[in-house]
Amino acid sequence: MYHDISILYKFFKSNRILKIFKKKTKSKLIELIILFEKNKSIQFKYNLNTFKKVHYINNVYINSKKDLLKIMIKNVLNKNVDFKKNNYKASYIIKLIEKIKKQKKYEYKNFLRYS
Repeated sequence: MYHDISILYKFFKSNRILKIFKKKTKSKLIELIILFEKNKSIQFKYNLNTFKKVHYINNVYINSKKDLLKIMIKNVLNKNVDFKKNNYKASYIIKLIEKIKKQKKYEYKNFLRYS
C-alpha cells in the first residue's frame, strides 16, 4: 500500500480526505475506499491469498515494466535525490497508513451514504 499511495502522492496532498472505509471482505482480501472532497474517491483492492503481486486502484491494474529499484539506486548513487522532500513524503504516507489501520471496518452501504 505504501508504494501505491506514493504513486498517488500529489493527488493525496492536493485533495482533502473526508472519510476512509474498509470494506468487509473474505479473509486476506482487503478493500479500501478513500473519499475526498468534490465527490472524488479512490478504491484500493489487495488479494493477500496470491503470491503474485496484483494491485488495483479504481479497478485499474497497476503494473510497470520499468525496473524501479534500479532507477532508484541509480538516482541515489548519482546524488540525484532530494532527501528532505523524500522524508516529508514518506512521513505523510506512513501517517496516512496508520490512520487507515485505526479505521474500523464499515459496511459498504455506509460508503454509499457518503457518495
